[in-house]
Amino acid sequence: ELWGIKLADPKPTIASITSTTSDGTYKIGDAINITVNFSEAVTLSSSGSLTVTLETGTTDRTVSISSISNATSASGTYTVQSGDLSSDLTANSVSVSGSLSDASSQAMDSFTIGSNLAGSSALVIDGVLPTIASVKSTSDNATYSADSKINITVNFSEAVSISDTSGTLTVTLEMVGDTTGRDVTITDISSTTAAKGTYTVQSGDASDDLDVKTIKLSSGATLKDAAGNAMSAFTIPTDSSLADFNNIKINTTLPGTPTNIVAKNRYGGIGLKWYKESSAAKYYVYRSGDNATFEKLSTEPTDTTFIDALTAGSKYYYYVTAVNSAGTAGDTSKHVFGYATRIWWVDVTNGKDETRYGVSADSSFKTIEQAVKTNSSLVSGDTIYVKPSITSSYSTKYSGYYDFGNISGGINLDHNKDFVLKSTAGADSTILNAEGKNRHFYFDDGQTSATQIIGFTFFNGKEEGNDQDSNWEGGGSVVISGSNTKIKFENCIFDSNRVTSDSDGGAIVIRDQAVPEFTSCTFNNNFAIDTDNQRQGGAIRIRSPYSVPDLQNTINFKQCKFIGNYVQSKYSAYGGAVYTNRNTLFENCLFVKNGAISGYGSTNTNDWNESKGGAIVSNGGYDNTGVLSLISNSTFDRNYVDVRTSNGNPKATEIYYNSWSSAQASKVYVYNTIITGSYRLLNGADYTEIESDKVFSTDNQQNADNKVTADYSAIEGSAGQSWADKNVFEINPVYSDTAILDYSLSITSPLIGKGWAAKWEGIVPPTVDLLGNARPSPSGSNPDMGAYENTLASSASPLPVTSLTGTSKTNSVYLSWSAVKASLGSSTDAADIKYLVYQGDSQVGSSVSTTYTVTGLDNGTAYTFSVSAQDTSSGESGAKSKAVSITPKYRGPKWYVAASNGSAIADTSTNADLGSIGSPINHLTSAIEIASAGDTIIMQKGTHTGSNNRGIDWNASKSLVIMGDPNYTAENIIIDAGGRDRHFEFDSGEDNTYQVIGLTLYDGKSTDQGGGSVSIGNNSSPVF
Repeated sequence: ELWGIKLADPKPTIASITSTTSDGTYKIGDAINITVNFSEAVTLSSSGSLTVTLETGTTDRTVSISSISNATSASGTYTVQSGDLSSDLTANSVSVSGSLSDASSQAMDSFTIGSNLAGSSALVIDGVLPTIASVKSTSDNATYSADSKINITVNFSEAVSISDTSGTLTVTLEMVGDTTGRDVTITDISSTTAAKGTYTVQSGDASDDLDVKTIKLSSGATLKDAAGNAMSAFTIPTDSSLADFNNIKINTTLPGTPTNIVAKNRYGGIGLKWYKESSAAKYYVYRSGDNATFEKLSTEPTDTTFIDALTAGSKYYYYVTAVNSAGTAGDTSKHVFGYATRIWWVDVTNGKDETRYGVSADSSFKTIEQAVKTNSSLVSGDTIYVKPSITSSYSTKYSGYYDFGNISGGINLDHNKDFVLKSTAGADSTILNAEGKNRHFYFDDGQTSATQIIGFTFFNGKEEGNDQDSNWEGGGSVVISGSNTKIKFENCIFDSNRVTSDSDGGAIVIRDQAVPEFTSCTFNNNFAIDTDNQRQGGAIRIRSPYSVPDLQNTINFKQCKFIGNYVQSKYSAYGGAVYTNRNTLFENCLFVKNGAISGYGSTNTNDWNESKGGAIVSNGGYDNTGVLSLISNSTFDRNYVDVRTSNGNPKATEIYYNSWSSAQASKVYVYNTIITGSYRLLNGADYTEIESDKVFSTDNQQNADNKVTADYSAIEGSAGQSWADKNVFEINPVYSDTAILDYSLSITSPLIGKGWAAKWEGIVPPTVDLLGNARPSPSGSNPDMGAYENTLASSASPLPVTSLTGTSKTNSVYLSWSAVKASLGSSTDAADIKYLVYQGDSQVGSSVSTTYTVTGLDNGTAYTFSVSAQDTSSGESGAKSKAVSITPKYRGPKWYVAASNGSAIADTSTNADLGSIGSPINHLTSAIEIASAGDTIIMQKGTHTGSNNRGIDWNASKSLVIMGDPNYTAENIIIDAGGRDRHFEFDSGEDNTYQVIGLTLYDGKSTDQGGGSVSIGNNSSPVF
């Protein structure tokens, strides 16, 4: 039977709409081709039409096509009309009257456009004519006299250009009593939305409210927009003329009004400045305290500036009138106001060190020395603002700075006036560079705590002990001395300052009863260095007290950072960041990578040296009172002590504390603090002896009551230490990102909310953290440990995994760790925990136990592993453990021994496959040594000779199977004792797990109790 199938002929459709007109912008009257493309040839019925509707703004335009005969496309023309607007012309729809059919007479019934015009062309339609939008003036609203100049600005609806370079736009202004008016001619109009001209007042001109009469364009000129549309109407819209926006008066019979008046705050007064009025012989100045009742001041300036001397603090208002030679005054200027200040100004870029300078922001001193020392007008209570030294032209601290070089010994004020020295742009932008020549300041004149130094970088200061001016004091940047000197430093940076040769305190020395205070300051890379002696205080040295009250006048460091400071000396080194002989408080502070280094430059590696207090040394006392240091809510990481000779004592990476007599007891209290990453070095190697001396230490020679007490803290190495109270934990704090010195706590940190909010051992907990954020957060919770406060009350994550260890296996690594607890300090294991195992950054497995074996590894390749805990009920994961690095090596259980050319056991450091079939061991003795109990040793084909292949006495040390290669018979695998000794001796009760299989034991010999090849005794029962 034969069947026929007829496929349906698809109906025609609109494939696309395109245009043969070039991309561009088109104006009124321009013609644009519109082409409709069909899926196949079509014919339009007689009297029918195809209409394309275009999207052209408020009114859509249409293109009609009336003739289409067996064609795949049809074209029409769109002519841009007034008001048309499109940023990218496109078709809205297509419709047909009649029918549009293909060759098989199938009529199009869908007029959906396949690909629209905007997809293939970029045709911008601008059929909107430009117009005048408004007329305004940028001149002051005032009364103007003859020869005054007034801005006139004509604003357009869009950018226009004048077509004729000689063409002009004329704005005629109305004048009282003058029907002609005054013309303002504008010629510069090129692609702009605003054209500006100037009206110069002529004698006799008058207007109560200046306005525009007409606007005209010169003959033959046009104003066209970007599309080429020409402006046809020059009328100003209602409420958009000059008089609607401005209040400008013209009166040539009176002096004009002073314009552009400004008031400037200045030291001890207010400065006024205005534009010159051409008809004025002088000016009257009026002042008011309330901007309502004004009094005329007695001084009548003849120029355009005036300084009103006033007591600082009050706000005053002013206006000015111009007065002609006949004594007639004009209208008042606009009102301005200002403040008299007690502020001096310093500007390294534009300032001058001259008497009349320093009084205002635009009339500044050039140097800080001029402002604080040489300025005889400085009085107590004054403020000195210092503009930034870093600019676009001088963008680094090495090029953009206030020059403090060649000021021998630093600036010494020689007066006791209190002042505030403050940068306007902060420490990062305001650099005081001593150029490695001297310190910056020497404060010994008794400035009180009312003196504040805020927002500076003290950079590259240097003092040498053998400098004539130094007088042994040290302090590479600043010396602070004297019983009344209590200067406050805030938001300052002390960077790369140092002392050398018999000097201490790389950045600062505090002495002679001075009690400064430091808030939000950073001490970075300051150091004390000496190749001949011992040194103290890489950043700060606080010298001995004069009395018990002096000892107990605590020097406060709050919200401060100590980064990378160090003391480095040939002999003993003390206090990488701070060495103090007086009481101190460190609150919300960060100590990172500070260190004490001794043995520097030593030519005898056997010299004995000591390095103590990588971060802090607190040492001494007065009479019967020892020194006290309080450490609150601070973070310490990677501080160190380093003895670079082979003999010595590196101790106390964080705090060394001691006293000077048996009557004194030195105390240290550590509270809500984190300590991690500490390390000690001796002759370049890690020093691990006397771990109790690692973090904190005292020598106790003078007083056994010297004591450090720590609580509510997380301290690495604290387990089992006498100074650790019950709330001290050894746990990973989980910092956010130490690579960029971000020591805030991650949201997975176990230390969030684990601090103590109450007063402890005299320490009042701070209400803010290092960054100034509120503590505790949220309110009512417990604070976090460390210098930074997280916004969470606690972490939802499981605790970090601890005690991760790894064992190298054959092509694998065996990992084990401690189970995480339910909470910090708990003895109960956490419930619902799964452990995630990571190789590098990639998870490679999971375990519900505390062990896991990672397989598929290459022997000899080092791998890094870590483990985190996941709460299976919530999905929350804790922080990863500390990573361990393990290199898989061949570990049996089958060990191969070559008859010749095997590898020595010493090769295990370089040969990770030693003992495998491809890298057999050189003799049996080594194989027994390296194998584990229960392993099998396989002797390969051949004759095994030599002393290390005979005389084997197990002494029941480990059960092993020794066998020949199972691929060969015993005749092919020979242990030849060479007639010098028996092969094996079993005399220690070895059981049947000791086995010898498939070997030829040849030429054995015994000279004692018999058994030329094997001796078995003492209840031994090996298997052969």
